[in-house]
Amino acid sequence: MVRLVGAIAALVLCLLTLSACADDIETWQPPAELGICARTLAVREAIVAQTDRVHSCAFIDADDLDAIRALDLSGRDITALQAGDFEGLRRLRELRLNDNALRALPHGIFDGLPVLRLVHLHDNPGAPFPLRIDLRVGQDRDERWLYLRLPLRPPGRVVAHLQSDGLLLSQIAATIDAGSYVGRGVNIERSNTAAGTARVRRAAVDREVADCGREACWTGIVLIGQRDAVEIPALAGEGEPPQGLPTLVLRVDSQSFVHDAVVERGVISGSGRWRYYHYAERPDEDDISVDCTVSAYNFVTSGGGGRGGPRQYDGTCRLAMGSGSGTYAYELPARRIEAGAGQDMASDLRSGDPCLASSNLRIEADAGSLAEIERIDAVNAHAESRCYYYISVAQDPNRAAPFRLADGESCVVEVVDGRISASGCRELVWWGGWGFGGIDSLAEARADAALTRPYVDGEEHLKRLAAVAACETLPAVSLTLDEDSFRESPFHYQSVSDEQGLCQLSIRAMAPVDALAGGERCVASARFAPGSAYGAVPTRQSGDCDQIVHWAAWSQPSGRWSEEERQAFAEQFASQLESYSDADWQRLREGHFCIDDICAPLPTEQ
Repeated sequence: MVRLVGAIAALVLCLLTLSACADDIETWQPPAELGICARTLAVREAIVAQTDRVHSCAFIDADDLDAIRALDLSGRDITALQAGDFEGLRRLRELRLNDNALRALPHGIFDGLPVLRLVHLHDNPGAPFPLRIDLRVGQDRDERWLYLRLPLRPPGRVVAHLQSDGLLLSQIAATIDAGSYVGRGVNIERSNTAAGTARVRRAAVDREVADCGREACWTGIVLIGQRDAVEIPALAGEGEPPQGLPTLVLRVDSQSFVHDAVVERGVISGSGRWRYYHYAERPDEDDISVDCTVSAYNFVTSGGGGRGGPRQYDGTCRLAMGSGSGTYAYELPARRIEAGAGQDMASDLRSGDPCLASSNLRIEADAGSLAEIERIDAVNAHAESRCYYYISVAQDPNRAAPFRLADGESCVVEVVDGRISASGCRELVWWGGWGFGGIDSLAEARADAALTRPYVDGEEHLKRLAAVAACETLPAVSLTLDEDSFRESPFHYQSVSDEQGLCQLSIRAMAPVDALAGGERCVASARFAPGSAYGAVPTRQSGDCDQIVHWAAWSQPSGRWSEEERQAFAEQFASQLESYSDADWQRLREGHFCIDDICAPLPTEQ
């Protein structure tokens, strides 16, 4: 303020004596704290040139800055910029800084520019300038996810390839839509509550942008991820016991479908009173030789609700399967839960014959009855309708020592009119359930009900860990494709398995018949990556692969495939692709994104 008063006084004096003060007027500079005078000279001159109201940096205010839509600073011999040079330009959409002498950009140079999309930084000594794409973690009570964030709005879709350590992701690629700061979430495996890390391996922006004219919206910019991996915190309640939810087991073979098109098993947990079910549909008549066991692990959240966990498959499980949960958490269903081919469905009761077995069941366990055995089951079955109801009481296998009831105490579990309840069971675990289809007698129903068992801590991870260990021993899979490849078939497939059949790594490639018709050659390969999304593995490509869609996956095989079965699968898939139109192939390519030589399927809508 003192300097301002002094300057005004000097001006008044010079007006009285113009000839004496002419030189002083020409050399006077407004203080840096006024207006935008502290900004880089070329920047403040360009801003002043955009305004008609004032002609001095000292009098530029927020309204003047708010009115600016574009700023051209190209060819100004700018050697350096300051972090606050573009502060307040909230409506700036276009910024040209090309053809200067910039070697670096200050941190946060694009902060506070919410609509900026067209940026040119080419023809500078430091180009392309790195723009950091942040990977962040979101978390609520029982779920975690990763998402991307940029300091300015991208002109096109941004894709980043992710890598995790210690946790599995639902996708190996994350995206940010054009014009958005923040991307959609990529879920982290829900069944593992432990901590882990994740990082952005590579990132790129799609250059095919319609609203920026012929010129790319970004030039002289390259996306990079954080240098350090992002820490993913553990979920609250890590290490807590599963609170009594049993492991639901569905076992089917060729005899299960002699009378039934769908075989279903369900359970109501003793903790949280959560109902869930699993079903399998009859395979084709020419592939009826199935022998499949599915173990479904489920968990209680910290709020007491239930949720699905991982599943394990043993045997030949190439079946249409599904699962779901019910809302009537205390009631055994009178009819089969609604099932659809291979997809989760709602819990509405569907039409069909009701189960004629009585659902009225009772177990009264006391110190004597539980002294020598680990569990007690009660089962009612009806052979003609091939269904049953059951209830169970068991010791918790996660306890260091079995729980013993005192003399005179008892644990009572009962079902009355389809509603299940328990009293006095304390540290025992209990549940009730049902089965539709696949049984012909009470003895078969008892054996089937006994498959569902108490959850054993960590059991659901053992097979996956064994599969991961087996996958790490596998060599890379590779496809070499030339002009003759797609004349023979639009689909090519290669896989490799370990000797024990615990892990299978496969790669697939698809393209229309005229792909590589000019004599080009494409090589696509993949190696197991344990931190990738469950099932997905990034592929590497070399050569002329622009028209080739390829992806790779690892899995726990559901029974070994013979060479004849593998060939039949490839032929069936190829026949579907032969009917694809140009638009179909374009949609397939749009779901496949490559950054340099690494490719991955893009995330689907979540």
